[in-house]
Amino acid sequence: MDALSNVLDIIAMKGGVYFNCYLAGRWGMDIPARPLAEFHIVSKGQCWLRMYDRGDDLLLQTGDIVFFPHGHAHAMLSAPDSPLQNATALMQQKIAEFGPLVIGAAQEEAQTELLCGYFDFQHCPNHLFLSALPSLIHIKNPAAQERCWLTQVVAMLGYETSNHLQGRTAIVQHLVEIMFAHLIRAYVRQNDNDACILKAMADKKIGKCLNAMHQDITAAWTIEQLANISGMSRTAFISRFQQLSGFNPGDYLTQLRMLKAQRLLPLSDTGLIDIAIQVGYQSEAAFSKAFKRFAGISPGAYKKQQRQML
Repeated sequence: MDALSNVLDIIAMKGGVYFNCYLAGRWGMDIPARPLAEFHIVSKGQCWLRMYDRGDDLLLQTGDIVFFPHGHAHAMLSAPDSPLQNATALMQQKIAEFGPLVIGAAQEEAQTELLCGYFDFQHCPNHLFLSALPSLIHIKNPAAQERCWLTQVVAMLGYETSNHLQGRTAIVQHLVEIMFAHLIRAYVRQNDNDACILKAMADKKIGKCLNAMHQDITAAWTIEQLANISGMSRTAFISRFQQLSGFNPGDYLTQLRMLKAQRLLPLSDTGLIDIAIQVGYQSEAAFSKAFKRFAGISPGAYKKQQRQML
C-alpha cells in the first residue's frame, strides 16, 4: 500500500452531498465555520467566493471546485456586492435528499448551479496530512486541465444526485470519498512548488521511503535504511526529506505511530502493551511517554475519552 492510500485508510474519511443548488438573480449565502470540510462544485454558470481571512473575492467558473479542509467560514455570491443570507436559515426550507435548494427561480431558469457537500475527518482531525492542507483548495476546471478522472467522478456525482435511482445514497458517499483522493492528486499537481507532506509523497525518491514507513511503522527504521531505499546519501536524504515534508524522518515516523495508536486505542480491549507493540514500541512506558508528548494526555485517558464519544 502506498503512503497516500495508507493515510486515507487511517483517517477513515466519510463524506456526502448536502444538495444541488439552483440559483438565479442576486443571491448570497453566508456559510459559518463548521467542524466539517465542505466543498462546492460549480456545475453551471459562475459565482464568487469570499473568504473572510483573505483579500479579494475569487471568481469561480463552470467546472471549478473549491474545498475548505479546515471548515473555514466563507460566502458564495452571485456578485461581490450581492446581499448575504445566512445559509442555515436558507436550509430551513423543506429540501429532499440532495435537493435541489432553489434560490430566486425554478430549476429551468437557474443561471448558476452548485453541488455542495462535505468531507468528515472527525475520526482523525489532527493528522499531519490534514494539517498540511491550506484553508482553501481551488481546483480550476479539471476538464480544461486534463484531469479526466476527477471530471468523470464529478459528472457521476451530478448524475446520481439528480436522479432518483436505487442505491444512490451509498453510491454518492463512495463517489465523494473517491473525489477526495482525486482532489488531493489534482492539488499536488496544480501546486507543484508548494512544500508539504503531499509533495513528499509524490516525489520519486522520498516517496519510496514514505511508502516503506507507512507499510511497516513497527520497524526500527534507521536513516541509513531509509536513505538506501530512496537511493540517496544520508546527508542528501535528510535534507530533501525535510525540504519537501517539513519534518525530519524520525519525527514523521513517531507521528505515524501515534496516529495509528489514536485509532487503535478506543477499539481495543487489550492492555496498553499490545497497542505499544502494534505501533513499534517494545515498552509500555516508552509508548505512554511518547503518546502523552504527542496528544497531551495519557493513552488510558485518551481511550476513556474517545469511548465516551462513541
